[in-house]
Amino acid sequence: MKPNALNIFAQRDRIINEYRSYIESFLKISDPRLKEFVEQELNDGHLWTPPLLQLTPEYQKGRTTSELIAAGILHPDCSQYFRTDKGEPFHFRYHQEQAFEIVLNVKGFVVTRQNNVG
Repeated sequence: MKPNALNIFAQRDRIINEYRSYIESFLKISDPRLKEFVEQELNDGHLWTPPLLQLTPEYQKGRTTSELIAAGILHPDCSQYFRTDKGEPFHFRYHQEQAFEIVLNVKGFVVTRQNNVG
């Protein structure tokens, strides 16, 4: 691992420890039984959710706008809309290419958009 690489597990532990320290800073419990119970609950992690790690693999590449136009899948006018910032043909993902082919063969369909967060 690179020296400056992000260790997500250590990062999570640091955040949890800081949060626990914050919680404990205003807990003033006199009753020893109650204090022991609260400490056990904190130790068991009942105030935070378990760690969650999600990885999204890169989508398989499909054909470019020009290639899909040449194959008769996209209308030639698509070349003006589907291009990179440098003016080059846009490179679709394979699942997008499959969707275009489905649209050519199916009369009814729904188009949705996913919002990218982060």
